[in-house]
Amino acid sequence: MKFASKSINHVVKKSNLSANAISSLKDFETQLSFLGKDVLDEEAFNALLDNIGYKRSREGLFESLLNDVAPARVDGVEVEEEKKYSEGQRFVMVEDIAKMYGSHSYHLLDNGKDSGDSLMDYADKIFHRIDDDGNGVLTIDEFRVLCREMMGPSFNDLEADEAFDFIDADKSGGITLSEFKEGILKSNKNKSSGLPRTLNYNLVSPTLTTSDEFVSALERYTKNHPAVSHHLLENMACASFGKKSTADVILLFLSAYAKFNSGFVGRVQKLIYLLDSPKERDALRENVREEMGFYAEETLEECENMGIPHQSIENIPHHQLFLDLVKTIERKLKCSYFDFIPEALNEEMVKVQTELTNKGKIGLLASLYFGSELIVPYIYSSLLVGLRLCMGLTPEESRFLLLHVSLDGDHADNIRNIITAHCKTAEDRIELVKCTEQVLNARVAFYDKLGSLNSMQSVHVQ
Repeated sequence: MKFASKSINHVVKKSNLSANAISSLKDFETQLSFLGKDVLDEEAFNALLDNIGYKRSREGLFESLLNDVAPARVDGVEVEEEKKYSEGQRFVMVEDIAKMYGSHSYHLLDNGKDSGDSLMDYADKIFHRIDDDGNGVLTIDEFRVLCREMMGPSFNDLEADEAFDFIDADKSGGITLSEFKEGILKSNKNKSSGLPRTLNYNLVSPTLTTSDEFVSALERYTKNHPAVSHHLLENMACASFGKKSTADVILLFLSAYAKFNSGFVGRVQKLIYLLDSPKERDALRENVREEMGFYAEETLEECENMGIPHQSIENIPHHQLFLDLVKTIERKLKCSYFDFIPEALNEEMVKVQTELTNKGKIGLLASLYFGSELIVPYIYSSLLVGLRLCMGLTPEESRFLLLHVSLDGDHADNIRNIITAHCKTAEDRIELVKCTEQVLNARVAFYDKLGSLNSMQSVHVQ
């Protein structure tokens, strides 16, 4: 017998669901359609987890969902057996989710002005059910059972223990009902913390997300930000302004960029000073060495293979290579903008970089990694493609860009490892996201201002 979900409109007409629940149902139906499915079976379930980058153990997750759905299939009647679902119905339909959203335990979390009171009612109910001995205090073992019930079987004891320590405010070794309720309210506090709406708020909770999962999600957010996909970058890569005008725009871009990018090594050195780990400091010192033109033999060989003579980069700081690139373009275009860049063009980037540097480790990590090392290969790739189209630059002439597009991965990896080790708390994660958003938005402001310049004064170069 073939089962198929009813249409969302049919389901909604026969339900009394909130706007949020209806929106979630529509998302669910869209995902099924995208996967070419009428119902959510285990294959589709795992495909959805793949799409969101879920890396935890999936053992028991689909069965847990089926067990949640089963009571809704019998119109909300509680089913006592350990295996609540039928082996013949190992799938979930739209109407199953609708009924589940309409149940009391889901409805109380989404019922408008009374949601706070209802959430506390739910906290009362689950607390007293898990409190086996009825003494009003949850032990660590009882709390682990509660976590697995609320978060699923993949929520391990270590994560539960971290949550226990967070909620046990008086460090008595037990969690009272009032501490439990306060812990729930604290965990919801992130939702008004000003984080970007496109980020999952669970990411800032160390008990729900590992450091690597958090950093990976922030990387995905960063790579999809307009700071990386801005129309100005795309237009430069495609020479959309025409070859001569595009080369002119790129020269203007680089001339302005030099004004706020020259302090990169200084920011790395300040971060080195702030780090306690000798291993982390050594990794960043290696980054600085390459920034100053000291490369491993393998790197020099790779450069030779790309058409970059080793003598053209060896012992030459990256900032000098950058200036050499600007001078090469100036010479070919026979003009220079370097002395005519208005301060207003760079003011947002300069301001933000100063603010993040003053914030210490988290600010510097956001600026150096998410605001630079992670995205620079994409930005410089646009410039490199544009310059090749417009001017036919040789590998040696464009060596600064090639180094950062093709051979700079180790720099980014070194800083990423440090970030992973320094985002263990929700507070640090929230701060890192905010600082990242700040530096990315400053880049967008720079692009917008640059794109709005209709003409710039320049000086003729012989």
